[in-house]
Amino acid sequence: MKKVTWEDDNGKLRVSLIRNDDSDDFAKFGIPIEIPDISDILEEAKVELHNQLIERELYSFDDLQSGSLTAAINVSIRNKIVQKYRELKKVMEEV
Repeated sequence: MKKVTWEDDNGKLRVSLIRNDDSDDFAKFGIPIEIPDISDILEEAKVELHNQLIERELYSFDDLQSGSLTAAINVSIRNKIVQKYRELKKVMEEV
């Protein structure tokens, strides 16, 4: 089996497993390898990131030089994505 990366009709990159002798054109019919669904995280993160930027007083470009932007993103988005991967790992271990 080989992994093939391909782009779906919505412009998202996807990865599928197909047989070694199959053409890469068959990737969309292969066994999908997916990341956790993060759409709910990104939706709720809009408000949370906004609030983090305000709480950290990041109002202008110059304010970003403090390094607090990365911390605001980590609190709002990164940590939640890591949690989704942990949940996926737990599910896969149970299978």
